[in-house]
Amino acid sequence: MFGFITKNTVRGGIILKNIVRSIFIVIILAGCKQTSSFHTNGQTEGIAIIDDQSYTMAIGDYEWRDHDLILRSLSGLDIYELSEAFDTLHVDKGATVNIQFDHSPSSIKIKQWNEDHSNKAVELYGDEWTLPVVEGHYIYEVIVEWNNGKATYAFDIHVN
Repeated sequence: MFGFITKNTVRGGIILKNIVRSIFIVIILAGCKQTSSFHTNGQTEGIAIIDDQSYTMAIGDYEWRDHDLILRSLSGLDIYELSEAFDTLHVDKGATVNIQFDHSPSSIKIKQWNEDHSNKAVELYGDEWTLPVVEGHYIYEVIVEWNNGKATYAFDIHVN
């Protein structure tokens, strides 16, 4: 009796093996489904507020670290291509821009790109700055860093 393997014994072993495998897969998937402080698509939202209207900025490259998980996306787009993903805003001269993020950043750097492709750093006061008083088209590159990551955003405006 002990030396014989019957069809029922083999079939029972296969069933048990499949049950154990299924349980293992469920445990692995449940372990990978940790909640993150980043959106499920790996991006945190950046909002530009002008004249009490909110606009979601286009996101380019980003990186986020959460425990052992690293989410990274390199868009490969330059600032001009990235700004095309944003509908150009038409604003008045000297309007104020306020920017907000889902998570408080540790640093924010902003570059203003001009029509002649030159750029300059924008002085930020808290989360705000004032738009130019000279009519024209401008692209804003917003480089944000958090303790757990970084991201680049863009939006463009036409000052009337």
